[in-house]
Amino acid sequence: MYQSFCRYMAEEGMDAMIRRTGGVLVGFSGGADSSLLLFFLHKYCLETGVQLYAAHVHHGIRGEEADRDEAFCRRRAEEMHIPYYLHKADIPRIAAERGLGLEETARQVRYACFREITADLPNPDIPVATAHNADDNLETVLFHLCRGSGLHGLCGIPPIREERYIRPLLPFTGEEIRLFCREASIPYIEDGTNAQTEYTRNFIRHEIVPKLKQIQPNPERAVFRTAQLLREDDSYLEKRASEIINGRTKLPVSALRDQPFVIASRILRQMYHTARAPGCDGTLSRGHIDDILRGITGEGTRYTVCLPDKVYFRLENGYFRFAGEEPQTEREVGIPMEFPDGEGIFENEYYVMILSRKNHKKATSEFENIYKLSIQQSINFAKIIGGISVRYRRPGDTVKYGGMTRKVKKLLSEKHLPEKHRENLPILTDEAGILWLPGFPVRDGYAGGETDDLTVFLYSKTD
Repeated sequence: MYQSFCRYMAEEGMDAMIRRTGGVLVGFSGGADSSLLLFFLHKYCLETGVQLYAAHVHHGIRGEEADRDEAFCRRRAEEMHIPYYLHKADIPRIAAERGLGLEETARQVRYACFREITADLPNPDIPVATAHNADDNLETVLFHLCRGSGLHGLCGIPPIREERYIRPLLPFTGEEIRLFCREASIPYIEDGTNAQTEYTRNFIRHEIVPKLKQIQPNPERAVFRTAQLLREDDSYLEKRASEIINGRTKLPVSALRDQPFVIASRILRQMYHTARAPGCDGTLSRGHIDDILRGITGEGTRYTVCLPDKVYFRLENGYFRFAGEEPQTEREVGIPMEFPDGEGIFENEYYVMILSRKNHKKATSEFENIYKLSIQQSINFAKIIGGISVRYRRPGDTVKYGGMTRKVKKLLSEKHLPEKHRENLPILTDEAGILWLPGFPVRDGYAGGETDDLTVFLYSKTD
């Protein structure tokens, strides 16, 4: 069994992670699963010359039995000469404060504990090994299936999560693990709560799985193989979504509208996960995804959705993003315009603005056969003060041309533009203020005509 354990770690890349970082931390509860995991990794670390650590979380739930478990884990680590870390938490109190169940709260606290411990180790990047096995994977898949999960949920427990947490016992059933412990005289303890069926997973384990075995004698193996196949499909789709995101934190709405749901939903989830604060592990449900897509496919130009872990989805002027706090809008802060290849593009629901210093034909070729060219303006680039930004009108905005300072609100009113067009008209600015209000002359002293010009094209998407 130990050889199969090492082979699985090598196949899934766990062996490389441990060797690269020089150590591994084991989540050690004292049960058969974690006792075997500690035993195998102790042998493995002696053979490879890497450091092994053990961490026990006292949940403050089972009174004297929990104290017994902690004493057993401490004694076992001392016998094996493994550095031991203890974390005590009042899970019932924390669960009440967070409004969560005991199981979910305990899981969150455990992983937070692991992060705290590894942060203080010589290499904070060492992986954390947890004792999930094939039984846990079966229960997870059944639980997700009953909740109506998609492909990702039906993949079960991943061998490696977040490039940090590894599950080396995943191919082995609980029966195999307990049998090996008995034959190899590996001591372990029983958690009395494992028999309490009021916990969802325990109910699945004791009530559902035995009946399932009347149909399939070894459902753990069957589901493990199925999950492996599904993970290959899921991995391809995740990779495709990641390629579309390409490291960006802000995307045009078309990036979602042009994709099938199976890719669009992954784009949203990946960007959401990137926006979460460190230590947060919330995710987007199908309901969250539907709420977001409903706003994107609607007619509005602005849309905000509050998501788990205090993350906000924000749609603004044809672009969307996720932020860890409700972000300021572009109407407030402006969008800096960069010039890759000598051009920059701003787009919203009503207009496309192109800034070009080089090949004007190249800059506009994508849009000239689609939208109506409303305005073309040349600006003396050499006189621009600081960086260039595009934003929308604000209360009290003024622009100076013709030797006079004029109010933007009055100018746009005199143009008789519909209100939606006024709200969404892009305004070009530099650090000195408004540089150009489309439909009016450029700011005094900044008109083009020199060799170092910035040419601005404004396309209208509507008549």
